[in-house]
Amino acid sequence: MIDKKEDLRMEAVTTAHPRYPFIEDLLNLAFPRQERRDDARQRHVTDHNPLFTPYLIYANGQEIGLLTLWRFPGFTFAEHLAISPGIRNGGYGGRVVEWLKQNEKNGIILEAELPETDLSRRRVAFYERYGFKICPKPYFQPPYHAGEAPLPLLLMYYGWDSLDGKFEEIRDTLHANVYGTVSK
Repeated sequence: MIDKKEDLRMEAVTTAHPRYPFIEDLLNLAFPRQERRDDARQRHVTDHNPLFTPYLIYANGQEIGLLTLWRFPGFTFAEHLAISPGIRNGGYGGRVVEWLKQNEKNGIILEAELPETDLSRRRVAFYERYGFKICPKPYFQPPYHAGEAPLPLLLMYYGWDSLDGKFEEIRDTLHANVYGTVSK
């Protein structure tokens, strides 16, 4: 068992890192297809987009999770956060969110599933416990894969009182840079 008091270590990686396959495997395990890129596109973004950084999360020298960030002028988008299934609900996700809040000095944006199931309600409540707020405006994630429909999600934020006057710019930045589409 991993000692929860051990400091977490976040290591920025590329596909050349010997443990990169751990990130790819965990992405595929933790996120449904409509919430992630295919492996080849993920590798391309990892190695060729300077705005994007995947992190391998360690505790006690063992990899336990992943965090992927996009850093834009004015905000950071936390695209994916996942902890290995065998140690979920052990406090690691919260420690990663605290690390994120301490290390990203601009506002933080993330997408969350609509709170329609017990699991999705718990995920939203998790982020709310760490100070994230729900943007009341409707938000749709453009599809990661051709031929799929946009996915209705919540946009959650930290670091601002509201997204009034910022929502459209944030949405347009995400759509253009993360998903390669134009907002409508």
